[in-house]
Amino acid sequence: MISACFDIEKLKATFASERRVQITDFLNANVAAAALASLDQEVEWSFAIREGEADKLYLGSEWEAVPIESRQEILRAANRRASTDFQYMFDYYPLMSNYRARINAHAYANHLAGFIASDEYLSFVRELTGSTEIASVDGQATRYRAGQYLTYHDDHAIKQRRFAYVLNLSQVWHPDWGGLLQFHEPGGTVVEAWVPQFNCLNLFAVPMGHSVSFVTPFAAAYRYAITGWFLAGEEQQ
Repeated sequence: MISACFDIEKLKATFASERRVQITDFLNANVAAAALASLDQEVEWSFAIREGEADKLYLGSEWEAVPIESRQEILRAANRRASTDFQYMFDYYPLMSNYRARINAHAYANHLAGFIASDEYLSFVRELTGSTEIASVDGQATRYRAGQYLTYHDDHAIKQRRFAYVLNLSQVWHPDWGGLLQFHEPGGTVVEAWVPQFNCLNLFAVPMGHSVSFVTPFAAAYRYAITGWFLAGEEQQ
């Protein structure tokens, strides 16, 4: 599934220097196109948000079933929290856990999940990073719509995480729409920002301060991606 369109030695050098790297045209083109179609048409999305100090997941249509006034208050509270503390809201699909449980097995996304769990993918990342610790990988599909975001964090909370990845599957994206993967200095200053590019794999070491910027009301598409971590132990989902 991995394309042959990039120079692995050059990527290794970049990662060794920067501890992060972008790989364009990562998958074979037909695989990336089928994965996007699957996320757009074949999966049931849930809504993930942080409510107070707790992570909350509204499964399937549960969020739409919440009365509109209650939804609006939940969103207002989340946005107030985002001004000072860690917060997120985005659409979520448990890609790897569904794959391992054989849920929605007909979806092409599950076929891609099999690749993500494969020795081919793990071996590629071990070579790229030079790490011998990687034992497994986890992953989820995400869909960011207007008004959604992920504030600053560094992924350090789970000690087994060694590297984070974002496989972008948005076919058309403009930087003015937001949804940028931003990297921060310890004080919070953004030092680099990556626009979602179709079929582009972003890989970076953990811990590393980062965020996904607010998706604007005028964004003309959804920001699709598959995200997760390479772990020094068994996967956590």
